[in-house]
This record gives sequence, C-alpha cells and structure tokens, in this order.
Amino acid sequence: MKRSSKLTITGLFVVYIGLLIKYILFRRSPEFIRSSLQEMGEPGALKNNLARANFTLFKTTSYFLSGYAKRGIAFENLVGNFVGFMPLGLLAPLLFENLRNIRNMLAFSFLTSFAFELAQLVTGLGIFDVDDLLLNTAGGVIGYFVFALFNRHSPALNS
Repeated sequence: MKRSSKLTITGLFVVYIGLLIKYILFRRSPEFIRSSLQEMGEPGALKNNLARANFTLFKTTSYFLSGYAKRGIAFENLVGNFVGFMPLGLLAPLLFENLRNIRNMLAFSFLTSFAFELAQLVTGLGIFDVDDLLLNTAGGVIGYFVFALFNRHSPALNS
C-alpha cells in the first residue's frame, strides 16, 4: 500500500476511534460527565454501576425487540451497536496485517468492545451490557467480511 494511502487510512482510523469514544463515553451532557467522573472514586460507585449492568445475554435485545421501548431508542441501540463497529472490521485489517484473518479480527472486535464496556462500567459514563458486546463484535466481523471481499478483488490492498 502506498504511503499516502496508509496515512489516509490511519487518519480515518484515528477519527473513527475518536468518534466511538465520543459516542460511547461522552455523548451525554457535560454536567453528567463531570458528575459521573467525580462519583467514580466514591465508595460504592462501582457497586452501583454493577447493579445497573446487564450480564444476561439477549436481555436488552429482547426488551428492545418486544416493543416496550420507543422504536427510535431501540433502533439506535441495536443498529447503532452493530453498524458502529463495522468500520473497525474494515479499517483495522488495512492497517494491521495480523488482523487479516477472521479469528484475529473476531478477537480484536471483541476486545475493543469489551474495553468500551469496561470503561462504561468503571466510569459510570454508560451501562455495561453483554448484548452490546455481541452486537459490536458482530459488526466488527461483518466489517471484516467487507474488507475480505474487497481484498480478494483488489491487488492494491494485498500489499
């Protein structure tokens, strides 16, 4: 890959990761963020965050699909988690050759998602949800399949 292409993809990847951080961790008001970060060090904060967390697979997804949640919120959560991680599966293998196989990309998508979920759990800036892990990882893998499809047909990506 040409140096200029590599720089462009690196820039896109950095912007993408920045957008993920903004959307996942810092999407709420500055007051909420400040309050959450101040409470983070208080006794019982992690226990409260753990109490709000979802460790039951498909619990949140089934709630959103049941119709009890507003459609816009359900759509944003389910599709957003899935689609939001597709660029990870597309861009990361372009930058890192060791991510050019499904097993490594699956692990990378899962670990990246887990890092965000853990950050939400520890900081209180969001809610840890095992369903998000599944949707994010699936999105990263689908993004990888798009990469693999283009990689197979484009000699420029193979270098």
